[in-house]
Amino acid sequence: MAARISIARRRCLTALSALAAGAALAAPPAAGPALRAEILRVDRSFIPSQATPIPGAGVRAFRDPAAGSAGSEQFDIHWLAPPPGLPPGAVLMLEAIHAQSPAVQNQVRPLPGRSAGRMHSTLTIPAGEVKRAGRVHSWRISLAWRGRILARQASSNWPR
Repeated sequence: MAARISIARRRCLTALSALAAGAALAAPPAAGPALRAEILRVDRSFIPSQATPIPGAGVRAFRDPAAGSAGSEQFDIHWLAPPPGLPPGAVLMLEAIHAQSPAVQNQVRPLPGRSAGRMHSTLTIPAGEVKRAGRVHSWRISLAWRGRILARQASSNWPR
């Protein structure tokens, strides 16, 4: 009978130690430094097409830049990633609503390597997209890492 109790006791202790080890493995990892970022400012500009190629002629015909909306739109984003910075895998995302298209269109740019300190990134909407969907009516820019938004800035007319 004593041997039977010690076997049951040993099994119970083994089960308890396995549970304790499993709980230790399932515990969340120790919190490292919090990732932070801040969008300092966004400069938006329209870059008119100065020349339009004439197919087959081998020359370019110059047009008046005010003649239509031929050109691309550019967003210069100035942002800050305080130490320790952002690890590889962070992305910069532009969400834009164009004048002739009510759908939100996304443009995502992965940030190369580790990003730390004052940074400058440029996102461009190509001239063909501007011609098809119109100029950008409202926009929102986000910095994210692994699906977590670290910083966000939007135009004053962005839908809430």
